[in-house]
Amino acid sequence: MTCADVPALQDAGHLDLASIYRNIFGENLKPSRAEKTELFRKLNAFGIGAETSNRVDNLLVYGADDPAYKADYDELVVSDPVYGATAAFTAAQRTY
Repeated sequence: MTCADVPALQDAGHLDLASIYRNIFGENLKPSRAEKTELFRKLNAFGIGAETSNRVDNLLVYGADDPAYKADYDELVVSDPVYGATAAFTAAQRTY
């Protein structure tokens, strides 16, 4: 993905593919190309971009229904109109 690709991805409803966070860690590249890029090799060596915490996982998966996470979920996920609780995210969350 390039910056020029973002509007078309957003218009097509593929916000997950237009995520700046995914691209910062090289997820927009083929694994073989990311492995050849020094920055991504270094980030990978430290596990940066590949690991999450149970708290983050629980917030994203159960936050809408778990009272322990509800306030954070509303503040961090529901309030984000682009990468937050979009219709696509909510559908995927329910499916999960």
